[in-house]
Amino acid sequence: MPLRYALRLTLLLADTWDYRFKAASQRFLVRLMEELDVETIDVKKLADAFAHIHDYEQGQDARAALQDVVGQLHRMARRVEIDFDSLAVGARRSRKRSS
Repeated sequence: MPLRYALRLTLLLADTWDYRFKAASQRFLVRLMEELDVETIDVKKLADAFAHIHDYEQGQDARAALQDVVGQLHRMARRVEIDFDSLAVGARRSRKRSS
């Protein structure tokens, strides 16, 4: 199965709160590292997004970032980049609340 479909299925498991989501996300990360030349920091960011997908505050940002990776995998014209960092998202929200 192509990586893009594997990620879509993993996200479907997350959306349905399926108990197999954690194992599927781990398998996806391993396949990504084996099949593509992905930098370690990007794998860390993906793992971070998977870990926060059910989080109340950061879940939407994590889901959006993972959905963007699906699009990147479809295009494959550019390297995989993820725009999610749980520490930065938390800091950004803290600044908004203090304003």
